[in-house]
Amino acid sequence: MRVYFSKLLGNHYSQEEKMFVLDWMLKTGMPFSRYTSRWGKDGVNKSLFDYSANDMHYKCPIPIKPSQYSWWFDAIFSRAIYRNVPGPVQDWRIKENIFPERYRVLDVNDNVPKIYYDEYKHLPWLINSIYDLQGSMLNKNYHQKGWVERTKPKIIWVRVFTCGGGWRVEYGFSFKEFEYENGWHKGYSQKNNQSLWEFFGETIDDIKSKLTKSQNV
Repeated sequence: MRVYFSKLLGNHYSQEEKMFVLDWMLKTGMPFSRYTSRWGKDGVNKSLFDYSANDMHYKCPIPIKPSQYSWWFDAIFSRAIYRNVPGPVQDWRIKENIFPERYRVLDVNDNVPKIYYDEYKHLPWLINSIYDLQGSMLNKNYHQKGWVERTKPKIIWVRVFTCGGGWRVEYGFSFKEFEYENGWHKGYSQKNNQSLWEFFGETIDDIKSKLTKSQNV
């Protein structure tokens, strides 16, 4: 895929392509993370997502609603390409040749399995269907089966994000006896050379297989 950096803002690239580029940016930016003081940290992840937390690889989930994707990516890429930030970000730009007038050719697996395309049509809709699993009741056999006093596990939150090691899906779950307060989580990571469609499709299939039978549709 030929990526013209100035065209990452707007609608020149699909959301799928933008997701690939974001993961690539965060991955290549990892070596430029650094401590600015004993406790202070700085890096590409922090600059692109524009947070103030004392972290270098913060989890910043993609929005739940596909209608919010455009502004989310525009904000990230504008910081990556245009923001005047010295230090790690500038070093990263020079190393990876990330400037408005430049482009890079990146190798990307864009395989779209027909089974997932037929059902979801667009990748954001597939991701939105994963977010929609929040509130679903889970099969106890897959969630602390040995703790018989913990019953009716339920998904209480879902996150879809990348920190630069491929995209990841995590869901938190809890039990009736804990009044569904936050407690535990499970996660799925995109494999090397696995397309986004393959990853998210296989992930939603696996999560659905772990729901109670009444919701496993």
